[in-house]
Amino acid sequence: EFDQVRLGGYPAPFRELLGIHIGEFAPMVDGERYRVEMPGHGTFSCDLWSDPLALEGAEAIATYADGWLAGRPAVTHNRHGRGTAYYMGTRLEAAGMIALLNAITSDKGITGPLEAPAGVEVVCRRTGDGDLLFAINHGEARAEMALHGTYVDTLSGRELDRLALEPFGVAILVPSD
Repeated sequence: EFDQVRLGGYPAPFRELLGIHIGEFAPMVDGERYRVEMPGHGTFSCDLWSDPLALEGAEAIATYADGWLAGRPAVTHNRHGRGTAYYMGTRLEAAGMIALLNAITSDKGITGPLEAPAGVEVVCRRTGDGDLLFAINHGEARAEMALHGTYVDTLSGRELDRLALEPFGVAILVPSD
């Protein structure tokens, strides 16, 4: 709250949890970009900052491909207790963030309520009466997706086994009885 420095090296209270140490901050100048390599997922650009990470138990899941940190960790994970902590030492481009999040969710067996195209948000809300699936198309193009079973769109009253959402369209789905 008061922008005070915590002693012990950055990220002081989280060093053990994250399994890393950052000796200094390394902001990048406006327009400067590096590349980050994520084995099995591709190479992506990054900007804004590039932390020089020292591993203290964590493992690198992506490394800088160029620049003064070439070959050094850019993104790490550390198994700690019953979970895993991740640290991003830079800001990845959108495609890199998608690849990273897909790798993490796949590794952890996390899936969404529906397989949705890019730009479509699907969220499940549990109520005392059952599940509601909210589907929101944030894109400017029509989006279509298969449903796992038959649902009723509560906004239109139609029974569906496929969902088509117009640009910025919304559907609230309940399983058909």
